[in-house]
Amino acid sequence: MSSRFPMGVATMNRRPLISPSLMSIPNILRSALASLLILTSAGCQITQPVGSPPAYVDGSVKALLRQAANAGPSQAAVLRLTAVQQLQDLGEAKRAYAILTVIDTTLLKSPQRFDHHWRAARAALDLGAVDDAWRWIQAARPTDARQAYLRDLETAQIAQARNDYVVAAHVLMRIDIGRGAAADEWTQQQLNDEIWNTLRGAPSSSVAALAGTSTDPIAAPWWRLAAGIDRAFDLAEQRRVLDAWLSAHPDHPASVTLPTGLTALSQLTVEASTIGLFLPLSGPLAGAGSAVRDGFLAAYYHNPEHHPEHTTAKPRVLLYDTGQASPDALYEQALADRVSLIVGPLSKSAVATLHALAFRQIPVLALNYLPDTPAVLAESDTIPRRPDGPPGTIAASANGDFFQFGLAIEDEARAIAKRVAGDGATRVLLLLSDADWPERAAEAFVANWQADEDSVLETAYVDDVRSMTHVVGHALHVDASTTRMQTLAAAIEQPVEFIPRRRRDIDAVVALVDAEQGGAVKPALAYHFASDIPVYATSQVTSAPGSNRLGELNLMRVCQLPWSVYPDQVKVEFAAAFARQSPGPLHALGVDAYRLADRLALFAADPQARLLGATGILTLDGSRVSRDLIWSVVRNGRLEPLPIVVY
Repeated sequence: MSSRFPMGVATMNRRPLISPSLMSIPNILRSALASLLILTSAGCQITQPVGSPPAYVDGSVKALLRQAANAGPSQAAVLRLTAVQQLQDLGEAKRAYAILTVIDTTLLKSPQRFDHHWRAARAALDLGAVDDAWRWIQAARPTDARQAYLRDLETAQIAQARNDYVVAAHVLMRIDIGRGAAADEWTQQQLNDEIWNTLRGAPSSSVAALAGTSTDPIAAPWWRLAAGIDRAFDLAEQRRVLDAWLSAHPDHPASVTLPTGLTALSQLTVEASTIGLFLPLSGPLAGAGSAVRDGFLAAYYHNPEHHPEHTTAKPRVLLYDTGQASPDALYEQALADRVSLIVGPLSKSAVATLHALAFRQIPVLALNYLPDTPAVLAESDTIPRRPDGPPGTIAASANGDFFQFGLAIEDEARAIAKRVAGDGATRVLLLLSDADWPERAAEAFVANWQADEDSVLETAYVDDVRSMTHVVGHALHVDASTTRMQTLAAAIEQPVEFIPRRRRDIDAVVALVDAEQGGAVKPALAYHFASDIPVYATSQVTSAPGSNRLGELNLMRVCQLPWSVYPDQVKVEFAAAFARQSPGPLHALGVDAYRLADRLALFAADPQARLLGATGILTLDGSRVSRDLIWSVVRNGRLEPLPIVVY
């Protein structure tokens, strides 16, 4: 039984939403739909489905199908529809869908026809046939307010499965809890929570565009609120955006019943704190540590105090050099300094040392990842804590107090796997440099690539840039074509006019190579008559400065940090303050480290919160900060952003 429904009403188990932003929360849509699909049970009576046969009919599926076989065409269609209802209640979507496909819907009355299409959409979705589910629900024509409500719920469910959160949000926004029978199954709080979580799954560019163009009296304020929260630089600014929105829209459904995620924001106390920045400012990693420090301080000084309403004091920042002292010794100093949050260390070894401390009293936002994240996190959750530790702004949670954030190449590889699959490519050639990071990236790509029986995945290794043409030709079987020509010429003892042919079963190349080798990929493909194959690459191929290098990557699709592609005010301010430095990925890491430190408390209170950062769209997955990156294409020596697509 479900706690959301009256006692005595049993609900069926349904597959959860596949939306990334909703996987960790109760599935409101499924629970609401499940309550509508139950049959009479002992001590419980519910409304029969539209077009159900008289109550005296035997309710078993077998009996219903036997009666349908002997009934007239119209009554047989109704009996089979009722059998479908029972099968869906039992979770047998495959059998239900098979019966639905043989029902002649022209024999059904309009309410029954809606019931058929709606159930077909649900069954198709349960079977993973998302496109079929979408076609069925689009064909469903409700005949009353109740059926309109059911259609909207299922449409939103399917839109989320299609990763079309804009459509899902639009549909949810038009639901009126007071219409039909919705009010006794779904509260306004549940509806608003679902709308808000769906908005946070939508591409930020779409949210911003709709905030400026929507004129619907209900939808437009929703879009403006979501866009304002997304744009806010820090927690204090988010609070100001929310307060201003509530004042401007006192009668809006979201103002009357605030979504749970926004309630968490409104109730957080923004207090002055002390941040300990653990970075290597001397030694071999001093360059990397200094870049992160400079990015962190650029964000710190950008903190918009120029707003007249800004009354929140900035945190105090203390620098600790991990190049001169061990992390555990610096931790003891931070305790004495009453630091409330540690940001860093930067190296994996220093992160592991700090994590291994037996009694850790200060929350940590590490700027790298532990070697075996899942296993270590389980241990982190049980680390004993002294009750007399210094006051902090982040409460202990189920995630522990050790958060991990960094620029892992695996994040880019996962993004490439999603993009390649989303673009429809199933036959992939992986080009790998002879280094450690391409191997790690390849493992992440393979782990996230959705292969099927028709998929092809071939790997080729590139020792250096001079071997690129040979490696690509061998991988495309061009040398095999040449060998066949030579064999033929030798057999007939005559010269042969010949154009080598490449294999035709590759429709994408994934280049896990460095900048120098990346510049040789497109020419090598063109040399072997394969310039039409799209190439996907990590940001490593654009790491070398200068437009001349980018010119060699023309039309290559590159996974990028937003910092590298989109305008950013902090980046502008940084360039003005540090004229001799070119803002790079480590500076972006420092910027986002500051912004994450500011809102870790919100992330802990609201697992669906997101940050549109310089290094990606950031969310908290357990104790690990996840990054969704953006895509660009190289044209005429410049990086141009590609439209954001949610896969």
